[in-house]
Amino acid sequence: MSIKRYSGRIFTEAEVTWIKSQIQSDARLSRSQLSRRFCKTFQWRKPNGTVKDVSCRVAFLHLERDGLIKLPPQKQASARAPKHIEHTLLTAPGVPLDCCAGELGLECELVIRQSSRLWNEFIDRYHYLGYKTLPGAQIRYFILSQGDVIALLGFGAAAWKTAPRDDFIGWSPKTRRKNLHLVINNARFLILPWIRVKNLGSRILSLVSKRIADDWMQVYQYRPVLLESFVQKDRFSGTVYKASNWLYVGDTTGRGKLARTHKGMKKQKKDKCFEPDWSLGTAITYMQNHWTELTAFLRIEGAPLDNNCVERALKKVQLHRKNAYFFKTEFGAQVADMFMGLIETCVLAETNPFDYLVTLIEKASDVKAAPEKWLPWNYCAA
Repeated sequence: MSIKRYSGRIFTEAEVTWIKSQIQSDARLSRSQLSRRFCKTFQWRKPNGTVKDVSCRVAFLHLERDGLIKLPPQKQASARAPKHIEHTLLTAPGVPLDCCAGELGLECELVIRQSSRLWNEFIDRYHYLGYKTLPGAQIRYFILSQGDVIALLGFGAAAWKTAPRDDFIGWSPKTRRKNLHLVINNARFLILPWIRVKNLGSRILSLVSKRIADDWMQVYQYRPVLLESFVQKDRFSGTVYKASNWLYVGDTTGRGKLARTHKGMKKQKKDKCFEPDWSLGTAITYMQNHWTELTAFLRIEGAPLDNNCVERALKKVQLHRKNAYFFKTEFGAQVADMFMGLIETCVLAETNPFDYLVTLIEKASDVKAAPEKWLPWNYCAA
């Protein structure tokens, strides 16, 4: 009898019982020893034959969270806080390069342990998503020209489930679980910002596409058959991929791992598991109707989880209006709105509002000549 799926694997009651018995019978058993023992006993292995130790430990954490097992205490504290990457001179902006792609000699260099930190630093410094550890099996590249790094790429594990890709391939859920490792995801692609070379992106993708299967085979002892990537449409159009003959197979919903939550709420509503007019029903209906907006923080880097910053800014306006006992005329309200807007914008731009407004009055002729230079975020006090 199955229990639940964790890390892409269904755990049975017999397996959960086995885990409990191992923990109870050996007080000195560590979590890593337990995960390796489980993988070897139940043959949970990667395509290259090595045990899926990390996936197993993640699954055990979920089993413990759901109250199914109690893991041995940790031998050492887990470093969960993201490590700060220091930006050094090694990744400082280089000399601008502006030419045709055909004029450049390109080299593709595999990232190894000694150069991993440099790759991470470049990505953290110049990629709009910053550095995050790539999921699962991974391969990373430097693209060099005359010995200088001009671009970087990272490939990792494919998305567990995405409808456009799965419909394009035409595989069943069972086949997907069996063969998903043969698909790899281009998770990072960065051309350094001072490199302005037309058609460079498509040339790089073609260069890497020709060798990545052999590199993957050498590292992981199996050959992938399909590359995938996701394009954030509000920032990019995917021209580089199109020029490299990649196929557009459709748009994703952007729900990620919350897709099951969204689907579950729809089913509960359909099965009338709650009254639509009650508080719970109203909340779930609101969440369904505004799902795209409420999950924007999953798709847009830096988007906040809430609108507290806006509410805090409006609170000052409300207090000012209350203290002023409203306004005598409509024009007075418009003037007050203008000043409150300037003051709050100064606060957000970390500019002293009083000094800023005094300077605007003193430099009125300069402000009139070039107003954009005197906006709060461009203003710099003398």
